[in-house]
Amino acid sequence: MGYRVFYLAIHNAGLPVLIEDADEILARYDATDYIGVVPHNTTPKYCEDLFPTKYGRVIDFTHVYEDEDAWIDQIEWLPENEAKLM
Repeated sequence: MGYRVFYLAIHNAGLPVLIEDADEILARYDATDYIGVVPHNTTPKYCEDLFPTKYGRVIDFTHVYEDEDAWIDQIEWLPENEAKLM
């Protein structure tokens, strides 16, 4: 909602507006976007670089709590790098 209010305020003031991530914002509204699940020790902001480009630009992030999230079975888990002793 913040994007829409911000856009409308600038637009109504007669100033030009360019929304560079409009496709990602529209995908969020029609539920075709991806939500990035990040580890609990990671702040769920600005984590775009943690996700492969095949998912597009992921702009929304969250933590998952198994006992609270009804959508946990819809998550596509990415493979973890293999841990090796050095």
